[in-house]
Amino acid sequence: MTLRKLIDDKGRLTPGVIDHPVDEINYLDYDLRSVMDRPRSRLARRWRFNQFQFVSAMAPGWVFGMALVDLKLVANGFFYLYDFETGTKYEQSFLQPFARGTRIEPLPEHG
Repeated sequence: MTLRKLIDDKGRLTPGVIDHPVDEINYLDYDLRSVMDRPRSRLARRWRFNQFQFVSAMAPGWVFGMALVDLKLVANGFFYLYDFETGTKYEQSFLQPFARGTRIEPLPEHG
């Protein structure tokens, strides 16, 4: 079975609507260029792409959300729960310098 990747073999995104699920977000294969149209190194590509995962759930009376954000120099994680009936919001967040120990899988269905 061939994985359906976000970036094609030439390092480009396919424009338009994707009519199938993406199995892998292969952002390191993107043909990232400098302002002088020179290819950027693999290290530069790794440091230029920020990633996040966000999940939310809602029911009558409340909403919940949580995220993990990898900005390379820092990672941020947070969650919140908001109770519509009482107006109470519970929240917690953390920062991790240099995103130590932060890993966001490039597999949307299995990360």
